[in-house]
Amino acid sequence: MKITKEQLKQIIKEELSVVMNEANFDLKTGMPISDKGRELEKQMIQKAMAAETKCLDWAKENKSEELIAASREGKFPLTPEIMKDCPYKADDESHRRLQIVRDRKDRVVSGQRPADDDYSKVAKSRRSLHDKGIYE
Repeated sequence: MKITKEQLKQIIKEELSVVMNEANFDLKTGMPISDKGRELEKQMIQKAMAAETKCLDWAKENKSEELIAASREGKFPLTPEIMKDCPYKADDESHRRLQIVRDRKDRVVSGQRPADDDYSKVAKSRRSLHDKGIYE
């Protein structure tokens, strides 16, 4: 199997980010444990949001029929199929962190119990209240 120069660069870039993140993020939970970690997470989320905006613009030009179909079905317009083809996609870790933030917000808005893999202090408090039947 041959690896192109671009693929090798991408692999090295991802591995370097993993090594750099180990010092700033809890290895078990993935949550930031330092100011640098919180800043890195903020940058990753902003990068993912900017990439989604570019991907949406790209999809409007190149995948308009798929966007319309997703909207009619009540889905988020940028389906995984569209994102896979988007040339502006950010790295997977940035998109994963953005999705965690969205999931937290959706759970709060709908009054659901926080996810078990959400280790934030707010989630811990809300989970405790939910378990006692106080927060519903």
